[in-house]
Amino acid sequence: MLIDLKACKDKRDLAHLLGFQLKTITYQINIAPDAEKYKKICISKKNGNSRTVFSPNPILKSIQNSLLEIITSCYDQIHGGMNYPVSFGFIPNLNIYDNAKRHIGKRWVFNVDIKDYFDSINYGRVWRYLQKNKNFLLNAEIATMISQIVCFDGRLPQGAPTSPMMANLVSGSLDYRLRSLASEHKCTYSRYADDITFSTNLRDFPEEVARYDEPSGSWLPGKGLLSCVSRAWFSLNDGKTRMSYRRSKQVVTGLIVNKKVNVDREYFKLVRANIHHLLTGRPVILQEFCDPYGENCDGKEVKNKNGMSLIEGRINFCFEINDQGDERTDNAKFFKPSSVRKTYRDFLIYKYFIHGDRPILITEGESDIVYMAAYLKARSLPLANLVDVSPPDNRKILIDFYQFPKRPSKIIGMTGGTSGVAFALKWVGEILPRLGKNVSRRKF
Repeated sequence: MLIDLKACKDKRDLAHLLGFQLKTITYQINIAPDAEKYKKICISKKNGNSRTVFSPNPILKSIQNSLLEIITSCYDQIHGGMNYPVSFGFIPNLNIYDNAKRHIGKRWVFNVDIKDYFDSINYGRVWRYLQKNKNFLLNAEIATMISQIVCFDGRLPQGAPTSPMMANLVSGSLDYRLRSLASEHKCTYSRYADDITFSTNLRDFPEEVARYDEPSGSWLPGKGLLSCVSRAWFSLNDGKTRMSYRRSKQVVTGLIVNKKVNVDREYFKLVRANIHHLLTGRPVILQEFCDPYGENCDGKEVKNKNGMSLIEGRINFCFEINDQGDERTDNAKFFKPSSVRKTYRDFLIYKYFIHGDRPILITEGESDIVYMAAYLKARSLPLANLVDVSPPDNRKILIDFYQFPKRPSKIIGMTGGTSGVAFALKWVGEILPRLGKNVSRRKF
C-alpha cells in the first residue's frame, strides 16, 4: 500500500486510491464550514477537568477511515519487522496489556506523559513528515491533501479515526530516540499514545532518564529524557510524572504490573459492587459525563443515561485483562472461573435472561430462532403473550430470543446443543435467590 500511495501523482490519483470522488473530498476539506465537518463534544475527566473531542460527520469519517486503512498498512510496512515494538497505542493486535507486560516485575517503573499530545502535532508537522520522511517522500500536492483530511483547526483532532495512527507515524523519531536512551541505560521503554514508561532492575535508576529532586521530594525527568523529547518537538506534562518502586503499587497505563498484569483491585471491586447493586435492585452510582454543547464545553453535567452499557464496558475491560493473564485451558477457566470471570458471567445472566420486560425464549442454536420466528409469524391464530396478529400484514412477535452473541455465549457455555441450555438455566437458577424483591424478572 505504501508503494500505491507513493505512486499517486495528484489529488485525483489519491481520491481514486481512497475510493471517493475528488469533488466529495474537496468539499469536505476545503468548502464545508467547520461546524459541518465536526461535532464538538465535551467529556469529563477523572481530575474534574474536561476533554474536548471532535466527531467528524459521516462522509468525512468515511474518507478518514479509508485513509486510515492506507496509513495503517504503511505503518505495518515500516515498523512490522521490529522484534520488540515500543509503540502500543492503537496498533492492530496490540493493546494496553501488551504495553504493560513489558514492565512486569521490575525494581523501578517510571511514567511520564506527553503534554497536549494530539494538539502538539499540527498541520505543518504532518505535512513536513509526509514530504520529508524517507519512507514516504510524497509530493507536495498529495501531502497537502492528506494533511487537510487528517487535521482540523490546524492540528490532529481527538476523535478523528486517523489521528492516533497519524500521531504514531509522526512520533517515530521520538520512539527511536527514547528507545536508544533506554538501551544505553539498561531500561525497558514503551509508549502508549501519550503515556511513556521506562522500567529497570538496576539498583539505582539512571539519572539521564529520571532523577530524584531533594527540595521537592519528587522524581523529575532526567536531562537525557528531556533532550530526546524536545528534539522530537514534544514536551512533557509536569503533573503526570510518577516513579514507583517494587514494594509499592506499580501502574502502567492503568494496569498493575508488580507480579503480573492485572486491573487495579479497587477498580474491580467497584465494578463488582455495581453489578451486585443491579442484582439487588439498589441504586447504581456511575461516573458522570458531560453532554455535547456544540461550540463549547460549558454546561451542566448529567448522569450517563445508559448505565447498563457503562457497567458492561467496565466488566468487559476487567475480563479482557484477566483472561489474557490466565494461562489455563479454556475448560479450566470455565469450570473453575476466576472472580472476574464469575462476576462477568453474573452480569451476562442478568443482562440477557433477567433484565427486560418481555419473555425470553432460549433455543438450542441460532438456526432454531429463524424457524421459530417464522412459525410464529405464519400462524393465523394469536398466541397469548407470544405474537400479536391484529395487523395481519405485519404480525409482531412479543417475545425476545437469546441471539447467541459470541463472547457472552462462550462465558455462559451456550455454544450450541441442549448442554448449553442446561448451563444457562443452571446460572439463572443460581442467581434468582440473590435478586432483590424490586428487581423485575423475565418470564421463560
